[in-house]
Amino acid sequence: MRDRRGAGLLILLLCASCTAPSIGLRPPSSQRATESGLTVALDDPLPAGPPRLTYRVANMFNEMLSWSPLSRHSRSVNADDEATLNCLTAAVYYEARSESEEGQRAVAQVVLNRVGKPSFAGSVCGVIHQRSAASGGCQFDFVCDGAQRGRRETGAWAAALRIARRALGGETYDPVGSATFYHTIAVSPDWSRRFVRVRQIGAHIFYKSRA
Repeated sequence: MRDRRGAGLLILLLCASCTAPSIGLRPPSSQRATESGLTVALDDPLPAGPPRLTYRVANMFNEMLSWSPLSRHSRSVNADDEATLNCLTAAVYYEARSESEEGQRAVAQVVLNRVGKPSFAGSVCGVIHQRSAASGGCQFDFVCDGAQRGRRETGAWAAALRIARRALGGETYDPVGSATFYHTIAVSPDWSRRFVRVRQIGAHIFYKSRA
């Protein structure tokens, strides 16, 4: 009987310690993880367990969250992060400001599709400023060609900002699916033969990997 009570007490202690991360490891109360209409609260009052075990469980909780469908894009993709928002806005503006809204959304989708892929950087700004492994050149021309030194068109920048914010908020543009490459119809690069053509939107043709 004494052994049973001891085992029961041990189980209760372990359960109490595994309920959730400690308060010090949770994000600020204003931050929540959302996706597909679901909301996972990360700031509800939770009982704390022994420090070491709670810390270990907190890490497991964060890892599980990053694996789940709640995180469609990399965790570094954050609509409230000003640097990330500015980077994606610049890509939409300089790459597609003369395109329709659909064409601009498609460019934003390609950038986000690249984030976290094995061949690309793990953040929006990293993807946009990434150099080609083969040539060392910029993968997005505007980063290297001096376009950013010119004067911005206020209305076009505002439109790109709106599209970038919506994309970072989880809105996807399904017509280009998982495309990670595109080029203008004015060129026919050799690399395009290695990929599957998805579709043409405006002056851009989009491609995805064959794998």
